[in-house]
Amino acid sequence: MRRIVSIVAVLGCLMVPACAPGGEEPGGTEGGGGTVKIGAVFPLTGASAATGKKTLEGVKLAAEIVNENLPDIDLPLAEGEGLPNLDGATVEVVSADHEEDPEKGAAETERLITSENVVAMTGAYFSSVTLTASERAERLGVPFVNGSSSSPGLTEERDLDFFFRTGPSDRTFAETFFDFLDDLNEQKGGKVNDVAILHENTEYGTDAAAVTEEVANERGYEVVATIPHGNGVADVTPEASKVKSIDADAVFQASYHA
Repeated sequence: MRRIVSIVAVLGCLMVPACAPGGEEPGGTEGGGGTVKIGAVFPLTGASAATGKKTLEGVKLAAEIVNENLPDIDLPLAEGEGLPNLDGATVEVVSADHEEDPEKGAAETERLITSENVVAMTGAYFSSVTLTASERAERLGVPFVNGSSSSPGLTEERDLDFFFRTGPSDRTFAETFFDFLDDLNEQKGGKVNDVAILHENTEYGTDAAAVTEEVANERGYEVVATIPHGNGVADVTPEASKVKSIDADAVFQASYHA
């Protein structure tokens, strides 16, 4: 559902023609109608290809909801065909594979904007790729809406005019985790004091570990170990053995599915 809401947020922006670069009509249309192109950059190959492809399916489903008249679906723009403020213009999703590479993600974002003429972007699942891709979109004055990258730095450390995140950050996740542990200790008689953090050494994993440790200190929990592991590795036995030997009361993990 988060994938669908993210792309609907992109399309909601396009209900106002001023969202298009340079104040032009989106999709090169004159007087409304026609087609509005939305760029979508995700990992379609590599260790997270399955997730990237499923996310892209969600984006395409959202476009289908907008393009067709589906009044029984309780989502913005589902009733009626196309974008209402653009005389029913239909939405076309133009996708690209960033191959889990931040530089590739930035390059593909620029290509979609300058060559494919997309008027808004969504992506990119990997926080590291979202970082570079959104900065490239910012430079080109094109909205970039993200729903699945949780690194706090994407919104806390940058002052971008064209970047929007619809999903929670790792700070939100960490605060929720410790709300649960507080409740476990106070209401259920739990004895959780020491926590260990296991994370992958990417932008996402490193930022998630840092903010989890920060919130832990704020809440009075002791972080007894922070253990990184590689991205896309086939075996994390050494790291898991370290976690086991520490014997912490709780373990937080920040890793991609693979």
